[in-house]
Amino acid sequence: MNADKISQAYKNSVENYEEIQKSKHWQDEYGSRDVDLSIESLFNFRNNSLVDGLNRSIDSLDSKYIKNHFNQLTKKCSYDFVYDNLDQLNIGNNKNFIKYRGRFVSVGDNFHIKFLYDLDNHVFKAENEIKVVCEIGGVMGIYQNLLEKDIVQQ
Repeated sequence: MNADKISQAYKNSVENYEEIQKSKHWQDEYGSRDVDLSIESLFNFRNNSLVDGLNRSIDSLDSKYIKNHFNQLTKKCSYDFVYDNLDQLNIGNNKNFIKYRGRFVSVGDNFHIKFLYDLDNHVFKAENEIKVVCEIGGVMGIYQNLLEKDIVQQ
């Protein structure tokens, strides 16, 4: 999908927005503050007010903390599993990351990769026969992206 299509879809979403569609979390987090809903803010959503309160990547600017969290995760989930699920693109222009072998590592990404690992090991077992997953959360379809990578890798 190209930037023009994303921009048009975003504009349509903002123009046709109904207050009743706003979740309780969204109301509590954004109801009383001014949020920049311009298309420019969308492409930089991981470093502006658009995701404050939703984005785990703001948890730490400390590269040592991010590295430590990454190292702990590779011990729990295996290096290959973690590395294979890291992004090669800086989606949303996150400022709080470390670069590792051409991939982006943030606290939030580590959290989501651990969740995927748990899904793989406790939910998506052959005996459970899960055929459909509906991912409704996340600002940028994090789990959808991880699940697609995971399916391709299997």
